[in-house]
Amino acid sequence: MRLISRLTVVALLFVSIAAVAATPDALRPIALVDLPGIPGFDEVVFANGNLVLTHNRANTVDIIDPVKKRLAAQIKNIDSPRGMAVDAAGGLLYVAASGNNTINVVSTADWKVVGVIGVRNAPDKLLYVPQMKSLFVTSAMGRTVAVVSTESVQKIAPNQMSELASFDVQGRPRDIAWDPQQKLAYVTLEDTNEVITLNPSNPESPVSRRTRLTASQPTAILFDSSSRRLFVAVRFAVLQLDADTGAETGRVAAAGGTDSLWLDPSTNNLFAAAGDGTVTVISVAAKKLELRGEYKGDVHGHALAYDPANHLVFLAGGREGKSKMIVLRSISGMAPAVESVNAQK
Repeated sequence: MRLISRLTVVALLFVSIAAVAATPDALRPIALVDLPGIPGFDEVVFANGNLVLTHNRANTVDIIDPVKKRLAAQIKNIDSPRGMAVDAAGGLLYVAASGNNTINVVSTADWKVVGVIGVRNAPDKLLYVPQMKSLFVTSAMGRTVAVVSTESVQKIAPNQMSELASFDVQGRPRDIAWDPQQKLAYVTLEDTNEVITLNPSNPESPVSRRTRLTASQPTAILFDSSSRRLFVAVRFAVLQLDADTGAETGRVAAAGGTDSLWLDPSTNNLFAAAGDGTVTVISVAAKKLELRGEYKGDVHGHALAYDPANHLVFLAGGREGKSKMIVLRSISGMAPAVESVNAQK
């Protein structure tokens, strides 16, 4: 039965391979990893050489060794974990716990919680800005973006507020990107179909520009500092905007519900994931958007991470009620054999 199950997994994956084999730069599956718990992942980041996943359905943060493809550690009892931010120099990971209005501070050396920061509204996305020694914290429920100091982490109890400022953005913030050159934040507002430019140094009038999109439900946003472009996932497309003017300068169709983006500047490839498990590869070279390939698998999820050194995409989700992570590679020619792996300790 185990052999039959393994062959079934391989057969299903090669059906997906056949669907995209003729597409240039398409993604090829190389491993299918079993993860613990029921499906329901929010975000994936790299920290201290590991993949870190917020597993909101299980109230855990799962740490996966990407080489051995197994669970390296697990942080339990995080109340509805959502977004994360990494302070690589400080060896810290910040995890938004939307269930109890806190941000958990984790040491990436041993994956222990070393501090807790209290915030007024349920936190969703986190953005760490080293120059300010602060976190930007979005709250869809509170319709706010807050600025939180990280310097007093160990002094802040969960019932104390550590916000330096909190801005009413008059919409439901979904994602945030930072412009280190202009010291501005770009925020997508999903319900008003806008991208706003936020200037934290002007607390009296923090929103310096509101850009109304000719598209609906903007979610993920990325800022490319070298070209000063913004990439924004909307309901059925990915848009390219001029960061300085807000003008749309390109778009390409994407799967419905695309809400995760990851850019590889070395190859000018943008990876976009939708909740149904579709991963789209978009070329952003020469300030143009061009569809390069699309992978449609049967692992449903949008929690995406990209390893540029090895050209690997990690997508966490579920299939048939079980948590899975599929590993994809962007290569030319025939796909390699698919490996089925159990990541549990």
